[in-house]
Amino acid sequence: MAKTSEVPKLIDISEKSSLMADWLNNKLKSVDSPAEQSAYGLNTSEGIIVFEIWNQSPAVQNKV
Repeated sequence: MAKTSEVPKLIDISEKSSLMADWLNNKLKSVDSPAEQSAYGLNTSEGIIVFEIWNQSPAVQNKV
């Protein structure tokens, strides 16, 4: 069975702000403000923003 990667915690509830996280060599951040929601044209403030994708990622290599 393939090893499953642990998904990083992106929001520190005590600080009410999201953290930048590295996951599978990609850089992610939670959408946590109306400003980010508006800037990215999102309907809700739920989800993540992908800031960087590892160039050796299977998604990049297969042009997914």
